[in-house]
Amino acid sequence: ILIVLAATAGMIAYLFSKLVASAHNLAGRAAEARFLADHDALTGLPNRRQLESIYQRHFAHSGHEASTLAIACVDLDRFKDINDTLGHQAGDALICAVAGRLRSILAAGDTLARLGGDEFAILRPTRSSIAESELGNVIDACFAEPFDVTGHKIETGASMGIDIASSKTPFSEAIRRADIALYDAKANGRGRATMFSPEMAKRVEKRHAIETDLKRAIANRELSLAYQPIVEAATGAITSVEALLRWNSGTHGQVSPDIFINVAEEAGLMAELGRFVIGQAVEDAKRWPGIATAINISPAQLRSATILADLLGPAKRAGISPQMITIEITESVLMSNDERTMRVLRELKRHGFTLALDDFGTGYSSLAYLRDFPFDKLKIDRSFVKGLSVTDRALAVVEGVVNFGRILGREIVAEGIETEQEMQAMQQAGCTHLQGFLFSRPLPAEHIEALAATFGRPETLTRPAAAETTEAAVMPMRKRRR
Repeated sequence: ILIVLAATAGMIAYLFSKLVASAHNLAGRAAEARFLADHDALTGLPNRRQLESIYQRHFAHSGHEASTLAIACVDLDRFKDINDTLGHQAGDALICAVAGRLRSILAAGDTLARLGGDEFAILRPTRSSIAESELGNVIDACFAEPFDVTGHKIETGASMGIDIASSKTPFSEAIRRADIALYDAKANGRGRATMFSPEMAKRVEKRHAIETDLKRAIANRELSLAYQPIVEAATGAITSVEALLRWNSGTHGQVSPDIFINVAEEAGLMAELGRFVIGQAVEDAKRWPGIATAINISPAQLRSATILADLLGPAKRAGISPQMITIEITESVLMSNDERTMRVLRELKRHGFTLALDDFGTGYSSLAYLRDFPFDKLKIDRSFVKGLSVTDRALAVVEGVVNFGRILGREIVAEGIETEQEMQAMQQAGCTHLQGFLFSRPLPAEHIEALAATFGRPETLTRPAAAETTEAAVMPMRKRRR
């Protein structure tokens, strides 16, 4: 009997210990579930739900209606490019690194949350008069140094939208207004902190409408290309044309490329838009054999894994040699100076494409770009051309670039030529090619085809057309001393 009782007691003790362990396990799981319900799984920061609770508790405990709370939405600039080039693992690592650095910078009374994706939120008890500068300083401090992520040094920035909420402001309204201010900050150059104003809401509504209609326009191929001739400085012969995207919307009218290209970048439409431009430009190039066609390629396109196929496929289908296609990229593409960018440029060269560095002088200019990257052409930005009427310094810069380019065997294209004086100055400086309204405004493809019929007659150039749909007239180019 004693043996049976001992065995029974042992079994009861064992079952009791298992029951206690199970209860502890269930309690741990419940606590974990409660934590996950209120926190972001990747960073451990409060999520949107928890942020709303903290927001409401602040006003419940403040004790007076005059209390205000700054709520800021923070979004990384060009985060999609990082995901596309380095992968989502690197993107997640960057999100965690940014979260850690923000936590170390913020004051004790601040709340940092992650709203999702690459967007964070900050709550700070503060006066409206100083919130913009205070929180702007947080962004400056956080992104002053690059982030070490998966073996890469990533230089990035962020934009911020701020709203000042009172006890009468619902959380949903405060976060909506901060998000509108964030959208406005990105639309006006990124890397800034912007305070919400009622006028912003109207602008954002219009921008959303443009984005919606742009998606439809791309899908329905409602956009078009115009082409601006580039002439040889010595003879006036048209040697190439630059493809320029145009959108004449039935709702918004003629939309400036500065507007809809920016919208496309923010909405993640550049890949689709870029493929349309490449396909149409290459197809149109069949109309003017012997004249090269220049296509602008965005940083997002160049970093895409499909860029070679996007270019080679249409060229092969159209029977156009890559040698007759010039790829124009801006200096911003070269900022990272990474091996992948260099490899893509080398591949483009290997397949026969001509490479041009566009808008030289407007970004982080460096003559090392000419030495280290395989460019065939250098396009001097029109700001230097226009500056000729004001100062001789611009001309000195042009001459210096031309001389360096000549040593390296590069062609030099001067953009934005609008007057005889500017043309003569660029000729004398040694530019090999010229582009601008003095010769022609951008024209539809059929007008370029007509101009191509005069190709090989150096004495002819086009007058500035009154509109892009106007037939281009021709004028003799006077012989000038160099």
